[in-house]
Amino acid sequence: MRAAGTVRQLSHWRRQLAELRAWKPAGITTFSELIPQTAAIAEALGLPYHSPTTAQLLTDKRAQRARLSEAGLDSTRSAPVLDPVELTDAVEQVGLPAVLKPVVGRGSMDTHLLTTPADVDRCAAELSSGRAYVLEEYLRGEGRPGLGDYVSVETVLGPQGPRHLAVTGKFPQAAPFRECGQFWPSGLTPDQNRRIVGLTSRILAALGVRHGITHTEFKLTADGPRLIEVNGRLGGWIAELTQRATGADLLSVAADLACGGEGAEAVEYRDPRVCFQFWNQPPLNATELRSVTGVREVRSTPGVQRYLNLVPPGPLEPGVLTQRLDLTAGWVKSHHAMHQLLAAALEPLSYTFADADGCAMTLAASELPSSPRGSGES
Repeated sequence: MRAAGTVRQLSHWRRQLAELRAWKPAGITTFSELIPQTAAIAEALGLPYHSPTTAQLLTDKRAQRARLSEAGLDSTRSAPVLDPVELTDAVEQVGLPAVLKPVVGRGSMDTHLLTTPADVDRCAAELSSGRAYVLEEYLRGEGRPGLGDYVSVETVLGPQGPRHLAVTGKFPQAAPFRECGQFWPSGLTPDQNRRIVGLTSRILAALGVRHGITHTEFKLTADGPRLIEVNGRLGGWIAELTQRATGADLLSVAADLACGGEGAEAVEYRDPRVCFQFWNQPPLNATELRSVTGVREVRSTPGVQRYLNLVPPGPLEPGVLTQRLDLTAGWVKSHHAMHQLLAAALEPLSYTFADADGCAMTLAASELPSSPRGSGES
């Protein structure tokens, strides 16, 4: 029965490829985690894209670290986890604190910080059946007042090689690892930026990445930047940031690269002003968003370019993941001014949630896990 099913799948795959060839596609790309599937289609149709081997390295966090370790570019301890027993064995190899996350995932989904044996027992009981995880050494970041302890590098790769558009600074995360926003420039020194960009180039080369747009994340530690992960696609909301900051459309750039172009529209961000995005995150125990108030006041705040509600009233996606309730975006003269603007803009906002028992809770934006911390630096 299994062999017959495989034959049917193969036959279906061949019919789909024949139909695609008839359309004579000029290129192919994806903005999701379907990178291996996209690579398989690209190879079958002779279209430019990541090779199947590179696609696997870009979506399998365990394989990615193994390849980079072989290349001398990563020393983070890690171990595979398929069941509760393997989690216990992995903790013995990696030690605590550690980060448990799916081998293939997005938006910090099901990503947990384990600091005590009780955390290990809790996560062992909650592991999703049949899903592959990896346990990684926790990289302790160096705090910066009001700014996050990690950054990302946005890179366009075409026939002329890699071009790094920017090092993207981040706001502090909401526990455990939920993203709350990002900005250009990063807030790092020019030397720090150059070091991170150079390391990104070596990492992408080691993974065999020669095409498309990538999003590479680093933790800022006392010993220098340490790789978190490489994503073989456009980073979340980076297109919006790029559009406001430079006028370039990264979706068009991705399409141009897919068709063999150079993605020339994308340019390095060199403006000293700060272009930012901020996202509010719900409490982890919230299962429903009931209402939001203060939206009109946020939109009328001087300096706010955009405010968007991203989640309508109703059920919230369950589990641990980055769940952006809204977007507040602006362009200011400094990181200090960015914090001042956010403090003023978010002050009128309040949210009413419900938990699993149906109990309502109304919280101001300043009471949410994503509330900006510190005042930044001028």
